[in-house]
Amino acid sequence: MTEIEIFSPSSQSPELSYQDLCRRWCRWLVSIPKSENPTLHEGRIPISKNHDTPNTRFLCQTFDFQRILPVPKRYVSIPFGCRIFMPIINWMYALEGKGYDEEEHMRNLALERMNEAANLRFSVNGKLVPLEFTNFRTKALVTHVILPIDNIFSMDVASTSIVVDGFWIFFRPLVKELTLETYGTCQSGQIQIAVTYHLTVRDL
Repeated sequence: MTEIEIFSPSSQSPELSYQDLCRRWCRWLVSIPKSENPTLHEGRIPISKNHDTPNTRFLCQTFDFQRILPVPKRYVSIPFGCRIFMPIINWMYALEGKGYDEEEHMRNLALERMNEAANLRFSVNGKLVPLEFTNFRTKALVTHVILPIDNIFSMDVASTSIVVDGFWIFFRPLVKELTLETYGTCQSGQIQIAVTYHLTVRDL
């Protein structure tokens, strides 16, 4: 495409692989309290808070329990030269400290949920991007994550691990204005995840 440059999982170095970016994305998202967390809000949202990945910004979807109609619209801006890492659809769970059986169960549940993922779409400026999404699936166990006060899981402040599985896209904008649209379903269409981003690239 002329609007974006997509980095495939097979082209990434180990220190900045899709799996590494997935872990960093989880830490970023979980570190932001619910009152400010972009996954729960629309309109103009900041995405640089608690960010520690140089030259990359993270975008997110919505939690599956949300039923916002029409599709949530978000407006964000990034510095020139920045890349974007974001899920098309993903599943994540913060372990509650119930032992190995809990971790194994949640890994299997994440696998099951994302095996059911369907109808995946990623559009840029109204044009569908043709992707073989099975090549863009990444899962991870993210350890030693500190849950803040008012965290998105509504859990007590604690150190925990997060199970995450999903389909992701890593790309660099090549134009100053982008409209990004994503859509995906799981559980035979019972869960529908969609968002629209209006992205502006700022000059240096």
